[in-house]
Amino acid sequence: MTRKSWVREKKKRTVKPQPFLTIVKKRGLLSCSGLPMKQGTNMLKLPKVAIQGDTGSYSEEAALSMLGREIEIHHCEHFREVFEMTAAGQTSCCVVPIENSLAGSIHKNYDLLLRYKLKIVREVNLHIQHNLVGVPGVVFEEVSTVVSHPVALDQCESFFEEFPRLIRKSAYDTSGSVRRVVEENHRDWAAIASRRAAKHYGGQVLMTDIQDNKENFTRFFLLSPSVDLPQGANKTSIAFSFKNTPG
Repeated sequence: MTRKSWVREKKKRTVKPQPFLTIVKKRGLLSCSGLPMKQGTNMLKLPKVAIQGDTGSYSEEAALSMLGREIEIHHCEHFREVFEMTAAGQTSCCVVPIENSLAGSIHKNYDLLLRYKLKIVREVNLHIQHNLVGVPGVVFEEVSTVVSHPVALDQCESFFEEFPRLIRKSAYDTSGSVRRVVEENHRDWAAIASRRAAKHYGGQVLMTDIQDNKENFTRFFLLSPSVDLPQGANKTSIAFSFKNTPG
């Protein structure tokens, strides 16, 4: 059964049913929720948003920038889980990265978008600033291993060329790397992640802006199973394929 919200029109004394995933304006930001709101108060129930990565990840920053802070974030380890939760109605919407100005398109998420047939509601270009984060009290000279998401490691190639002694170690998430370094007290390890992740997990920023290119941006999509187009929508995305035949 479709859940509905009720919006009172200004000129008429009637109420109008809206789809559950209506995109509504709230303090200048989009909110993917059809739940009722009391005037002058917060939402009775926060909209659920799925992302890949831990607290402090770049996906979380993108979600907050598009939806504001009045959301309930569900953290997933894999992108497939993000799409599955949203398609099944376990979350109202999801936020996923789709391409990076340095690394290019994230083909896996394009494939998942076609498979689960979610709708693109909005997008944001997030400025990515990588930092080297270690355990509090550690100095850079003590670090021998750097852990992070493979894309983040690749985006800091010049940093590793400058310090060839450092060993790279891949992880599923940038912010999760900080959590592991701090919680397990790896004093000879450091993670590449955002300042927000460092602050959340109590890590110490050893170096800032270590990415190769300062103009490092990632485009994120806000996706939902269905959508009412918001006023001012001015962009359309189309996916198509051709038969693999000669001629």
